[in-house]
Amino acid sequence: MIDSFGLILQTLIVPAVASPIALLMGRRLKAKTGWLVFAAMLYPTIIYGFISTSIFLGTIDSSLKASYFWGSILDRFSLL
Repeated sequence: MIDSFGLILQTLIVPAVASPIALLMGRRLKAKTGWLVFAAMLYPTIIYGFISTSIFLGTIDSSLKASYFWGSILDRFSLL
């Protein structure tokens, strides 16, 4: 199945964006920064659980594939 909703890309981008935000907010939030990081990491975990459950139940045939065009030099970059 083709990843039409960008689920795999979301699991990569959300933690990458949340990390600098947590770093900057860490001084102000102090011990509560863990909750921010927890929420940011819970989202990709839920997506991975959804994908795994969908493959197990047969909603997604056998795998989930996402392919992105990066330019003429790199051609295509695929995430399986």
